[in-house]
Amino acid sequence: MKSRLTWLSPLFKSAKEIYANGALVGSLKQNCFKQTAVGELNGKGYTFRTKGIMHPETEIIDNSTNTAIGRITYNSWKTRAEINFFGRVINLRYENAWNSRWNLFDANGVHYNFRGSSSKGTVEFEEPNELLILSGLYIANYYWQTSVAVMVAVFLPMWVAIFG
Repeated sequence: MKSRLTWLSPLFKSAKEIYANGALVGSLKQNCFKQTAVGELNGKGYTFRTKGIMHPETEIIDNSTNTAIGRITYNSWKTRAEINFFGRVINLRYENAWNSRWNLFDANGVHYNFRGSSSKGTVEFEEPNELLILSGLYIANYYWQTSVAVMVAVFLPMWVAIFG
């Protein structure tokens, strides 16, 4: 039987609130300036710490033991990512050009289906795994923030040239 979680990112908040059947069950709090995020879901907590600009990687830390348990690597086009933890490899792939649908899958098939935007969305799954759900949401959020930064870098000089 499929389970479903939803998330909302209230205006002017740096956190995504995660809900199950209307009840708050977790969050993903982003710190853009430090390239870190702290996620908590169903009492399990993880920190995501991204390093690097040209070939960024994100270290996943289990907050209960304060130890690194995995790593996320990204492709150059910001359409795929790979989550490695405990010898397991999970892939993230966007399913449409708008990056509003993405899946987490491994060699055995798709396990998590995400739908949404930076402000709200859903994830459906058969087997709950807090680490993978938070990782899927973190990666999408990382890509959204990267896209915004690129847009600002491209259009701000044009704006200043035209109106400055």
